[in-house]
Amino acid sequence: MNEQNSLKLKLELMWWVFTAILAAAVLAPIYLNNITFPFYVTNIVFIVVFVTVTRYVFLLKHTWLVQMKWLKIALVVGSVIVIFVLSTSMIDFNNYLDEVGLQEVVQKLPADKQFPMIRYMQREVIFFGVGGIVAMMILPVRMLISLRRMRQTIT
Repeated sequence: MNEQNSLKLKLELMWWVFTAILAAAVLAPIYLNNITFPFYVTNIVFIVVFVTVTRYVFLLKHTWLVQMKWLKIALVVGSVIVIFVLSTSMIDFNNYLDEVGLQEVVQKLPADKQFPMIRYMQREVIFFGVGGIVAMMILPVRMLISLRRMRQTIT
């Protein structure tokens, strides 16, 4: 059993490395163009939540979380808070788009690169933001199903 836990820990670390590489790859076009993007941290949070929660929803039995009853309960309760925070961050991003616009942050780029970069930034933030929110909405259901299965195997 100890070897199995060690394997799950290694798999978890590999997934975190994959998530870090994905976040770097997604944000690289913005960073490499020297864009002062006010949503770097928010964007990284969206990517991490999306990848991690989606992984827990679909691959729960292959994670270290599978036998942790109280942590699953905490995730069910905490999901409401995380959904609220992610939704608020998406609203802040949309307000920024409406009030300021991404044209302000790409002014230094050549004119032919501005629109594609604006479209890229807008689409990737919305993709990972909405994906993270939807995944967080599914996570409590998945945790409750897992808790029920744990209870059925005990009795």
